[in-house]
Amino acid sequence: ADQQGNPNLAIFGSTQLKGEQIVIGMGNNRSLENLQQNPQATLMVVIPGTSILSFQGIRLYLHCKKIEDSGPLLDEIRTAASIHAGKAAARMIQQVLCFDIIKSRDLIDMSAIPAAK
Repeated sequence: ADQQGNPNLAIFGSTQLKGEQIVIGMGNNRSLENLQQNPQATLMVVIPGTSILSFQGIRLYLHCKKIEDSGPLLDEIRTAASIHAGKAAARMIQQVLCFDIIKSRDLIDMSAIPAAK
């Protein structure tokens, strides 16, 4: 969300786990603008299942620590994007953002489901 609380939701294919940090390659877009105003973000990773309760994944609560528009990490993210998504996708990546993971939760939170009587 930006400073006024207006949220944004986007799909990113360049997300990587590097040690204890999440790094994401990103273009000049609304997500970048929002993160420049408010460094808090969430990331949801989903592996579909045959029913909603068989889905797997995690919800991560993040804090953007760094935005870089040059350097070896950006080059690495662009190279990976070129291999997996093509040269056009790699050219769209203008920055790499580094996030600390503040909190994580299971994708399906079974504690919220009442017990059977």
